[in-house]
Amino acid sequence: MFKCFFMFIFKIFFVLFFYSCSLFGEEFNFKKVKFYGLNYFSHEEILNKIFDNTNFYKCNDDVFFKKLIDLNIFNKVEVFWNNKEIKVFCVEKPIIKKVVLHVDSDKEYVLSLLNRFEIYRGCLYDGNNISFFKNNLFQFYAYSGFNIPNMDLVVNFNKDLNSVDLIIKLDKRFLQKIKNIDIIGVSVFDKDKIISSLSYSNSNWMSFFLKDDLFFPDLVENDVDNLKAYYFDRGYSDFHIDFIRVFFSKEKNNFNVLLSVCEGELYHIDSINIHGDKVILQKDNLEDEFNSVIFSYLKIGNVFSRELLMEVKSKLKDFLMRNVFLNHDIDFSIFYAGESRVGINFSIIKSLKTRVGYISFFGNFLTCDSVLRRMLPFTEGSILALDDVEFSKNEIIRSGIADSVNIEYVKNPDDYLETDIFYIIDEQKFGKVTAGLSYSNDDGFSINLNTELSNFLGIGSDIALDINSNGVETDFIFSYFIPYFSDETFGIGYNLYYRSDLFDQDADYINTLYETFGAYLYYSWDLNKFEKFNFGVGCDMTFLGMYDESSSIEIKKFIEQNGFDFKDYFFNIVWNYNSFDKFSYSSSGFYHNVIFRFNMPGSKIKCYTFNYDFNYYYNFYDDYIINVTSSLYYGSVYSGDDDFPFFRNFHMKGNTNVRGFKERMLGPKDSNDESIGGNLLFCAKFSLHVPTFLPEELKDIRTSLFFDIGNVYDTSLYVNEGLKNKLFNYFYSLKFSFGISFVWSTPFGMPLEIALAYPFNSDDEESKNIIAISFG
Repeated sequence: MFKCFFMFIFKIFFVLFFYSCSLFGEEFNFKKVKFYGLNYFSHEEILNKIFDNTNFYKCNDDVFFKKLIDLNIFNKVEVFWNNKEIKVFCVEKPIIKKVVLHVDSDKEYVLSLLNRFEIYRGCLYDGNNISFFKNNLFQFYAYSGFNIPNMDLVVNFNKDLNSVDLIIKLDKRFLQKIKNIDIIGVSVFDKDKIISSLSYSNSNWMSFFLKDDLFFPDLVENDVDNLKAYYFDRGYSDFHIDFIRVFFSKEKNNFNVLLSVCEGELYHIDSINIHGDKVILQKDNLEDEFNSVIFSYLKIGNVFSRELLMEVKSKLKDFLMRNVFLNHDIDFSIFYAGESRVGINFSIIKSLKTRVGYISFFGNFLTCDSVLRRMLPFTEGSILALDDVEFSKNEIIRSGIADSVNIEYVKNPDDYLETDIFYIIDEQKFGKVTAGLSYSNDDGFSINLNTELSNFLGIGSDIALDINSNGVETDFIFSYFIPYFSDETFGIGYNLYYRSDLFDQDADYINTLYETFGAYLYYSWDLNKFEKFNFGVGCDMTFLGMYDESSSIEIKKFIEQNGFDFKDYFFNIVWNYNSFDKFSYSSSGFYHNVIFRFNMPGSKIKCYTFNYDFNYYYNFYDDYIINVTSSLYYGSVYSGDDDFPFFRNFHMKGNTNVRGFKERMLGPKDSNDESIGGNLLFCAKFSLHVPTFLPEELKDIRTSLFFDIGNVYDTSLYVNEGLKNKLFNYFYSLKFSFGISFVWSTPFGMPLEIALAYPFNSDDEESKNIIAISFG
C-alpha cells in the first residue's frame, strides 16, 4: 500500500516538473551531459561545481557554457547540443607536476608568494598567476633597497601527461648603494653641507653602520622638498631644481646621482608693516610689546627666511592668546620691494568668533536646567560656534524633552566680545504612547504597544515599555535609562525582558517552544557627538517545552545532553557610531553597531556571540542616494565538545534581510527538514534611492532599486574542512535577490513598505516571497 502511494506521488511530481519546463522554455530542461578529454577531473566533480549535486539544471545553454568557462580549468572547450544530451569536448589546463627553485636568498618569501598565487605541485598552470608572482616579487625588491635581480623561469610542457615542470632561477640580489652624489649650480653654500642634509649621502666608512648610502625610491621626493627648504629658509626664494639624473654602474649595484639647481638671488628684508585691528593693542598699551616680538626675530636689512617668518607668526599668536584676544588671528603676506628686496606685512585679523556669555533657558517647566546644560557641547566663556549651537538644539529635540527649540542671540552691551544665548523651549508635557496593528506577509498580523516616558520627573531619565506579538513570537521589554548619571557623558540603565518563540510545525519552524526571562544592567559613555560606548552584565533564564517524539533529532539530542532549563550570566560590550544627517530618510552618514556578548562562569551554556551592523548613505548626485547595509552575526561555544544552543541561533527575517525569500526559510534544516537557523549570519543590501518625480505632497515616498545577498550557516558542518573549502561553501550557498521597493512614511508615524523582489537561486525547499508587504 505504501509503495503504491509513493509511486503515485512520484509520478505526480514528474508531471508537474515537465509541465513547468514547457512553460519556461529551455531554462529547466533535464539533459544528459558527457565530457570527452578529462584527465584530472571527473565528470561528477565538474557537475557538482556547476549544479551543486543535482541533475535538474536550472540554466539555459548559454549559461551552462559560461559556467564551464568560469571554472577556469580548461584551455579549450567545445559544446555540442541536441535534444537529449550535451557533448563537451575539452582540453584541461596542464597540472603543475614539479617546481624547482634555484634561489640563494629570500627563499621563504619566494615560497610564500608561490603558495599565495597557487603555483605549486598539483595546481593548475595559469600564466596570469605567473605574471602576478613576478610583479609582486619585483616590487618587494624595489621597495626594500635591493636591485631587481634577473629571473629565468623555464616552463617544460609534457604533452602526453598534460603537465608542466617549472624551473625558477633567481640571481643573487644585493643592496643598491649610492656611490656618489653631485650637485651642479651650487656657488653660495658648501656643497658637502647641502648633501649632508639629504636623506642620502656618499658612501663612507660610517655607511656600513648608518645605512645612509642605500637607495630607496620613496625618499627621492622627500629629498627634493628638503633641498628646496634649505634654500628658502636662507633667503633664496627663487630657487628651483632643473633636473635629476641617475647613472648606474655596469654591475648595477652602485650608481651616481647628479642634480642641477638654480639658486637665484638672495633676498633681504626691506620693510616690516603691521596692519589690521591694532585698536585692541592700543587699548591695553600692548603695542610696544607686540612689536618687540616681531623685531626681536626680524630686522630690516637681514636675509629673508621663510622658516623664521613662520616662527614669528607662531610667537605672535601665542602673545594674543595670553592676553585673551581669543577672537583674533595673525596672518602675513610677502611683496616684492625692488631688486633683491622683499617687504613683509603682518595683519591682525578679527574673526567673526565671539565668546559665549550667559546661557539661559525659558519654557522648561518640567525639566531642570542642569539636564539641558548637559546636552550643550560648550559652556560660558567658550568660543561661540554656530555648529555647536545647532547640534545642541537637535540634541534637545531628539531627547524627547521638547517638540521645538528656538534660539536667540543677544550681544552683551558691556563687552562686545560676548554674546548671550537664550533657548526658548516648547516642552513636551506628556510621554509617547503608540498602539497599533501591523502586517507583513511573513508574520501576518502583529500587535504593537509602545510606551515612552522621556525626561521622567524632569531629571532627563527615560522609561520605555515595548510589547510585540504575532502569534508565533512575543516580546516584552521594560527599560529605564539615566543618560547623565554623573556627568555629561556617563549614563546608566537597565532592561527587563521576556521572550517566547513558538516554532510551529505548520509555519515550517522547528516544533518546540522556549521562553526566556532576563535582566540587564549597563553603563553608557558618550565618546563624542557620534560615538557611544557601553558595557553591562545580565542574567537569562530559558525554559524549553513541548518536547515530544515528533521533535527533531537535533532538539532531542540537545535536551538529553543539557536539560530543559538554562541560566546564563553574560557580559556585554557595545560600541555605536551614528553620523546620519536625519533620523529618517537619511541621505548621508555612517552607522556602526558592534555587540560582544560573553557568557560568564556559572552559566549552564558556555557560549559567546558577536553582532555587527553597518549602514552607509551617500548622496552622489541630486536626489540619487546610494545605501549600503550589512550584518554579520556569529555565535560559538568555548569548548569544542559543546553544541551551540539552537534557541540562540540566528534566522533570516525575510523582508528585513534578503528580500524575495520567506521568513526563516534560509539556512540549515533539522532532521524534520524544518528551519533551525545557524550560528553564522551574513547579509548585505545594496540600494539606489531614486527620485519619485511625484508632486510635493507625495515626497514622503522613497523609491529604491536593491540587490540583496546573504544566508545563515551552521559552521559545525564544515569544522573538518580547510579555510579555502569553507569559504567556497559559504560563498556558493549565498542567496541573491534584486527588485524595487517603495517606502511611505504614513501620517500614523509607521512606515509602509512594498517590495517586489526576485530571488536568483532559491532551492526547492525554500519558499519564494515575490511581493513583500510590511506596515509598522
